[in-house]
Amino acid sequence: MNAQKKSLEKKNILTGITKNVLVLSLVSFLTDVSTEIVYPLLPIFLTSVLGASIAFVGLVEGIAETTSSFWKLFSGWLSDRLNKRKSIVVIGYTLSGITRPLIAMATVAWQILVVRFVDRVGKGVRTSPRDALIADCTEPDCRGKAFGFNRSMDHLGAVVGPLLAFLLLLLFKNNYRAVFWVATIPAALCVLILSVFVSEKKRETEGVAAPPSP
Repeated sequence: MNAQKKSLEKKNILTGITKNVLVLSLVSFLTDVSTEIVYPLLPIFLTSVLGASIAFVGLVEGIAETTSSFWKLFSGWLSDRLNKRKSIVVIGYTLSGITRPLIAMATVAWQILVVRFVDRVGKGVRTSPRDALIADCTEPDCRGKAFGFNRSMDHLGAVVGPLLAFLLLLLFKNNYRAVFWVATIPAALCVLILSVFVSEKKRETEGVAAPPSP
C-alpha cells in the first residue's frame, strides 16, 4: 500500500514535465553553469588583467542589464508576430555562446564591454520566446510545475557554476583565460542540444484575422 502511494506521488510530481521542458531546463542549467563560471571572475579580470577602472566595471554591468531588459520585450512580441519560438531561442543562445571564447581572447577593456552587450542581447532575445515555448508545450494545469522545474534547474546551474570556477582556478593556477575557455564547452552544448532535441508546436491561427496591409 505504501509502495503504491509513493508510486502515485512520484507520478504526480513528474506529470506535465514534457520532453521540451526537460530539454529546455537542461539548457538553462548548462547556460547558467557557463555564465557563472565567467561572470564572478569578470570584474577581477577587467581590473587586474586588462587594467580597467572600477567605474568602467559598473558601466559594463549597467549597459548589459539595460540591454537584456529591452530585448526581452521585443523578442516576445517578435515570436508572437512570426509564430516562431525555437529559431529565436536558438539565435539567443548562440549569441551568448559565442561570447565565451571572445572573453578569453579579449586584450583591452572595451572589448569586454562589446562582448557583454552581445551576451545580454542574446539573453534578452531568448528569454521570452523560451518561456512561451514552455507554455505552448505544457497543459494549462501543469504550467506552474513546468516553469518551477525550469527555474530550479536554472538556479542549480547558478550554484554549480561558481563551484566549478573555484576548482578551475585551482587547476589552472589563476589563469582566467583558461577558465573562460572551459566555460565555452557548456555554452556550445546548449546550442547543440536545443537545436536537435527541442520541437516546436505551432499555434492555431485559423479564424484569426490577418493584420491589414500597409
